[in-house]
Amino acid sequence: MGGGNPPNYSYTYDLMGRLTNLYEPSCNTSGNNLTSKPVVTGLAAPVSGGNPCVNYNTAPTELVGSASYGPAGEMTSATWADYNLTNTYSETRTYNSLLQLTEIKTTGPTTTGTGTVMDMQYTFTAGANNGRITQSTDAVSGETVQYAYDVLNRLASATGAGWSTAYSYDGFGNLTQKASTGGAPSMGPIAFNAQNQVSGQYDANGNMIGPTYDVENRVIHPQTSGAPWYTYDPRGKRVYMETPNLNTPPYNVATACEIYFYGITGQRLVTYSCSYNDGSGGDNTLYYSTKSRNLYFGGKLIRSADVAVVTDRLGSVRANSNPTVTGGERFSYYPYGEERTSTADGREKFGTYFRDVGIGGTTDGYSGAVDYADQRYYGVGTGRFMTPDPLGLAGANLKNPGSWNRYAYVGGDPINFTDRHGTHRECVGPEDDLTCSDEPDNPCDEDPFMIGCGLGGGRPSGGGGGNPGSGGGGSYDPNPCSWANLSQAQQGMLNAPMWTTASKEAQQEFMDVSLDAAAIGVPLDGLTISTVTIAGQNGAAQTEVNFTGNTANLVKWLDTSGVFTSNQQDPLVGAPHAGYTGNYRQNTLTWSMQINTNGGGAQIDIDPYNPAYGLAGLLGHGLFQVIPNLLTGGDTNPFRTRSALQQGQRANMGAPCTGN
Repeated sequence: MGGGNPPNYSYTYDLMGRLTNLYEPSCNTSGNNLTSKPVVTGLAAPVSGGNPCVNYNTAPTELVGSASYGPAGEMTSATWADYNLTNTYSETRTYNSLLQLTEIKTTGPTTTGTGTVMDMQYTFTAGANNGRITQSTDAVSGETVQYAYDVLNRLASATGAGWSTAYSYDGFGNLTQKASTGGAPSMGPIAFNAQNQVSGQYDANGNMIGPTYDVENRVIHPQTSGAPWYTYDPRGKRVYMETPNLNTPPYNVATACEIYFYGITGQRLVTYSCSYNDGSGGDNTLYYSTKSRNLYFGGKLIRSADVAVVTDRLGSVRANSNPTVTGGERFSYYPYGEERTSTADGREKFGTYFRDVGIGGTTDGYSGAVDYADQRYYGVGTGRFMTPDPLGLAGANLKNPGSWNRYAYVGGDPINFTDRHGTHRECVGPEDDLTCSDEPDNPCDEDPFMIGCGLGGGRPSGGGGGNPGSGGGGSYDPNPCSWANLSQAQQGMLNAPMWTTASKEAQQEFMDVSLDAAAIGVPLDGLTISTVTIAGQNGAAQTEVNFTGNTANLVKWLDTSGVFTSNQQDPLVGAPHAGYTGNYRQNTLTWSMQINTNGGGAQIDIDPYNPAYGLAGLLGHGLFQVIPNLLTGGDTNPFRTRSALQQGQRANMGAPCTGN
């Protein structure tokens, strides 16, 4: 076997599971000396004063980068360098009073020396805290782009210097047409059927016809001339690519390949080129060498293919230190990802997606350029993915009907949202800003398909160490669900002695119910917790949160909000539990909150399936919940509930409870 020396990445964590060091021996840091303020993950505190540093040990004495933060944990400045330390970039960030990011300015190498390589300025809706950008200005090129939105908060138009595009959508959120002037790309009109597909252009699994898919609906072969074959790991990561029937130097082998290695945070770090001769007379010896390396700082891409890169608010690459181009390359994009500049593909570009070439077919307006989006593929410029969301209905959000479209990209708003993993849209932040007030931030981005919970484990909140929405949080504690890390509203439902002796499962069940109830709008004012029961613990048969107090206000809301259905309205809701007079289920198919009530209390749990929500709910509730629970004596795992709520973006669940 031929090859080279593989890189050696080292990680250190604090007691909360947050990454505190990603380093080489020269990084002068002091282990776990994080301040109590929650900061961008990937941060290591210095021994004495100065900025934190992050680096990795593929080359001795290499300092990768540093960052500084404001009082609310927002990144205010950062510096980083390319692999051989030839080029260094310095970034400053400016925020308004709402902590919305209004400018990212980066200096670095230019054609005339050192100067400004990116200066993106953002203007938000005047007089409204809705987190939507109405104008972006590229101060380097001088171009200003105006954005307008329709009543469903989808991008309706974008108007730049000498070009404009009007965007049309159908009732299901499919991008049906782009009507453009001035050379901007056009598309459509396209008609979609009730399955949000173009009739005759999708297979029975909902995948776009053209590429070859494996049994898990992942692209394994684009079926274009000379196209490669792909292999994935159990978490859906693309880990291997090969192109057979070649005569590839230097060993004149028959098959060329690439191997991709990911860090423990789920980001691709190293690409190896490889080859072997499996043809006539070949001995199948595998030859490999390092092709390129990526590096991230707190989730921010700072190196791609060994060159330093500069990214904007969405994570799109805007500049780099490519040594073959004087001053490096520059990049710009239209709103849905089409590149306005002309640069080579096969690397990270729009939204930090890896831009492949030629995977797509010609249907649905696909130009052939496709972005690898971690869990599936995005058709550049089309506003949709090639395959349905692998999260299925678990990724749908009742508050956002457009989320039920399992193909649409970021709900029709590519200016304010990203979808880093191809599973659900995310507000930009929280390390960038606290915008998108109508949708919970999801920095942890944990789901069943991901390697882990980003670089952190929860959401930074003002005051330090607090739970999402706490506004404070008090003293730092290694358990994210500790008493000190609860919000005032949550503490008001509990008493400290009971909470500090509760099991981690009981704590997680309370967090699931309280955070989801707050997100839905369920009024729990005046109610206090009597017990939290976990099936199999202390003789309990079910997993539930039991409240005491006057429920008149709660019952009135349940009867009039339209969010829940009672057993009196639909008998499939089920009879009230013993000791209760009313039973209500949330009007969702999956992860439906159930509330039993009487005059002096309530009992709340969250079920994976709602038996009153059509045949699918009835069968799911019986086959996947009731029968297994009868056989095992168990009930729904609170940590499974937490993960589902997080991925469905019903609520920002924070990090999992770790116990006392």
